Amino acid sequence: MIQREGSMEAELSERINKAVKTYHTMSKVFLRNKKISRKSKMMVYKTIFIPTLIYGSEGWVLTNRLKSKIQAVDMKFFRKVTRITRRDKIRNDIVRAELGVESISHRVEVQQLRWFGHLNRMKESRPAKRVWEARVQRKGIRERNGTMRW
Repeated sequence: MIQREGSMEAELSERINKAVKTYHTMSKVFLRNKKISRKSKMMVYKTIFIPTLIYGSEGWVLTNRLKSKIQAVDMKFFRKVTRITRRDKIRNDIVRAELGVESISHRVEVQQLRWFGHLNRMKESRPAKRVWEARVQRKGIRERNGTMRW
């Protein structure tokens, strides 16, 4: 859901909250268990956690602040799997490299590009294609300080 200012903050907060709930549910039984392999934990990450976090991300407009928020949730999962705490002062990219995963913002960008490829190939009659190619009429728009005002 896009807010008046064009921000995706509300939708992203909802997705993050759902991912955090998923994380806590898994953490109690699954992530803390030393007998479960890292490979199994990462399989659960790919099949449950990631889809919960980035569902609907094809239409997101990510600012640096929002990227930071989703990356923090993602890293929380990774640090639990690797048993590396923030106190260990090990950089996020090193933790990701150890697990062999890409950043969540890169994954979102790939998903967005995939969606735009689908949009590009759609027939002109499809509603999604029409919305994507829609042009806003400029009547009643004023520009102030380089930003558009409606």
